[in-house]
Amino acid sequence: MNKLKDLRIKRGLTQEELARKMNIPKSTLVRWEDGYNLPGVKRAYQLAKFFNVSIEELFGEPLDEEIKDDTVRTDDNITTNV
Repeated sequence: MNKLKDLRIKRGLTQEELARKMNIPKSTLVRWEDGYNLPGVKRAYQLAKFFNVSIEELFGEPLDEEIKDDTVRTDDNITTNV
């Protein structure tokens, strides 16, 4: 779940204001907020830092605690060791 819009509104910022602060077009921010696109790592980091949250909190769900550091879950739910 994308929390970007909620955090922006809580800060009292319009889309135009946040886009200007991040030096991006408003249309890009709209796509991020609507979930059509996600920012690259650099922009995600900048947004997380700006809102004082983790990237995971901003754009994702908490990691599945059953997944260990040495395993990878594939799209077909098969878990393999790395």
